[in-house]
Amino acid sequence: MTKVFISYSHKDSEYAHKLVGELSRWGIEAWIDDRIDYGTQWPKVIEQNLDDCDAFILLMTPDAKESPWVINELAYIQNRERSENNKRTFPLLLDGKTWVSVAAIQYADIRGGILPPEAFFLSLGGRKPANPNSQFSEQWKEMENLQEQVNHTLQDVIKNRAAFLERPGNKWEEYIHGDDTGASTMPGLKDDSPFDNGQ
Repeated sequence: MTKVFISYSHKDSEYAHKLVGELSRWGIEAWIDDRIDYGTQWPKVIEQNLDDCDAFILLMTPDAKESPWVINELAYIQNRERSENNKRTFPLLLDGKTWVSVAAIQYADIRGGILPPEAFFLSLGGRKPANPNSQFSEQWKEMENLQEQVNHTLQDVIKNRAAFLERPGNKWEEYIHGDDTGASTMPGLKDDSPFDNGQ
């Protein structure tokens, strides 16, 4: 499973958590600094997760640009990229303008708080999530087919009723209760029908 590190300003934490949820849907594990336990040394934990990540996601906003933590995380990962060439940076422009420090890297424009495009998650090695509505859609189609069958049946009943009432000599009582033998005279209605007089 791909593991990513998300660098962001805490003022943008709402979107960061939204992104974490979407990454999870794509089978991508994301780490953000609110998962640091109390009493631990923040710099050490952050450095460890930067070392362990497969990719580095940078949420670019004016607030993030003023955050020493974000700037230090970006500088650290860029040094690792140059020395090891086994990590990739994925900038996301959440607000403001793109940064000179990552200007040479293709970024995704997510201004307005939208989620990155599908290609972004695929480039991280994500697996396209199953459509949660696919099973519901199949069940809905089955219901529609059943409803169509019921409608056809009702139309046949109505036609038979109209044809019966138009016959000379037929009486409504016979239609409902049957003839002298107790059998319904409605066309197509069997003696053992639940509508038969004996039921």
